[in-house]
Amino acid sequence: MLRAASALALALLLVAPAGASGLPEDMEGRVAPCTLCHGAQGRSASDGYYPRIAGKPREYLFNQLVAFRDGGRQYAPMRRLLAGLDDAYLADMAAYFAGLDLPYPSPQAPEASRTELERGRKLVHEGIEDGPPACVACHGERLTGIDPAIPGLLGLPRDYINAQIGAWREGQRRAGDDDCMVDVVKALDPADVRAISNWLASRPVPEDSHPAAGPPPRAALDCGVVARAGAAASRHARPGATATSTPTAGDPLVEKGRYLARIGNCESCHTRAGGAPWAGGRAIQTPFGDVYSSNLTSSREHGLGAWSFEDFRRAMREGVAPDGRVLSPAFPYTSFTRMHEEDLEALFAYLQTIDPVEEANRPARMRAPFGSPLALRAWRAIYFDPGELREDSSRSAQWNRGAYLVRAVAHCDQCHSPRDRLGGQADPESLVGARLPDGWHAPDLRDAAWTAAGSAQELADALRTGRSANGWSSGPMVEVVSMGTSHLTPEDALAIATYLVEDAVPREHRPAEVAPNPATLARGERIYRDRCADCHGDDGEGKAGRAPALAGNPGVRSPVADNLLRVILEGGYGAQTAENPRPYGMPPYGAELGDADIAAVATFIRHAWGNLAGEVRQSQVARLHAATP
Repeated sequence: MLRAASALALALLLVAPAGASGLPEDMEGRVAPCTLCHGAQGRSASDGYYPRIAGKPREYLFNQLVAFRDGGRQYAPMRRLLAGLDDAYLADMAAYFAGLDLPYPSPQAPEASRTELERGRKLVHEGIEDGPPACVACHGERLTGIDPAIPGLLGLPRDYINAQIGAWREGQRRAGDDDCMVDVVKALDPADVRAISNWLASRPVPEDSHPAAGPPPRAALDCGVVARAGAAASRHARPGATATSTPTAGDPLVEKGRYLARIGNCESCHTRAGGAPWAGGRAIQTPFGDVYSSNLTSSREHGLGAWSFEDFRRAMREGVAPDGRVLSPAFPYTSFTRMHEEDLEALFAYLQTIDPVEEANRPARMRAPFGSPLALRAWRAIYFDPGELREDSSRSAQWNRGAYLVRAVAHCDQCHSPRDRLGGQADPESLVGARLPDGWHAPDLRDAAWTAAGSAQELADALRTGRSANGWSSGPMVEVVSMGTSHLTPEDALAIATYLVEDAVPREHRPAEVAPNPATLARGERIYRDRCADCHGDDGEGKAGRAPALAGNPGVRSPVADNLLRVILEGGYGAQTAENPRPYGMPPYGAELGDADIAAVATFIRHAWGNLAGEVRQSQVARLHAATP
């Protein structure tokens, strides 16, 4: 992975985390995306300070990981990195880092007067009369935290302490509606914050730096963190990953609908980060503004509880709501119109079993005139071709089943077929690739390099695992695999693969007309050898189960380099599936390497080992970097 980080990796290996025997093997490799940024003791970088996470209380670390993933803490790189990982994996990560026992750095020299430092000491140890309690009341007399969920306050730079207090104050960090820290920081004035941060940062960490044994004392304020920690042991199945539904005693129609909802990836789009499953509210990006997914629970006021099957059928078949409104095509009724009647009945039967969540639907935020009833009706008149998909009698039953799943249930054409300036598709069946509103590029599924490089069975396996000899799923496809295609039956996965492989055609791969600058290649090779070769191999051959091959990888050789650049900039974990419950991840290099370095290493990778793709310009990286918060 990172030869530059090999010393850190060795340090982590030499320190056996408490309880490591209960963790998956090679956890130090699996958390490499974390250690790249945080190091052994925390460190500063161009985009801020990464705090030390080694030795922090287990449940505290788990709470922070969940908060980043679900939007309780606002830091886009962490949200992207953890997206799609369930609570069980986050709990393993937290347990691993909590068990590390590494030395702390020396305390900082204060930048405050003796009077200010004494003020900080009093606030920490005594609090304010009729105001916030002393810090030691919750964080322990030694200020090293209390297991399992209260963190220590020592060993942190004052700038980081100031930034976190500011985040609490501005609502960028929040543990829940019962978050006591919001009340604490609102009662502190800027002079108090300066005094506290200087005093804490200047104090040495005790020789015994471990958190005090829990359970924590009765909190000085009503504290949801403490209350939730008591129930944490039974909480490590991701909240929201499985919706609560009314028992159906194995009703075959409902079970069929459940399967269709899974392979259609419906729950993912209809669940906002940190929200209740199926309650909607997730922003769907379009070139014209954001559309928010709707509540599909059985709520009579906000969901489908008051709908009849005919209401549901009309929405899916015709894109029209029960009240006659034309629905936004961000809801892919242009694909769902092709579904069989019996499948619509099954899907509706399943959705009716989902327990109600009383969460109101959010109106779309579209630029005028897009989103207006007139515009939606005009768009529908131009682009919508309603009707159930008919079988092609000249093709096999397996091919026809695959065509139905691709073009109707899984609605693959919504991303993989090009759209014009008005968001319409002249040929939804083309599947020749398209740029998505979030900047990723959906690849050409008719290109044999993507779909027919191996057998149909290999492609079927890739749909269920997110991995193949030609590469791993990345970007939006990670969610599609984790929440959708990984649930395909082997027979349906093979049907999709058959449909794609049989109709794939070889695309001529032309080497770049202009060879990359030799100096750029040399610079890129140095970076690759230093930071990438440990995982991806000296010759780009990859490492089975840990990192995909880069030599001959169609994503690397693609004329559009944006996906490769996004992976280097943002990192991310592979798809989490039943076959791969603890995927490895790619560290995010956006804050570690400059744009010129990323352009150089991407150019080297695209040119080496016979890839012979075009050079990446620094301006390309800068454009993506600027668009990636």
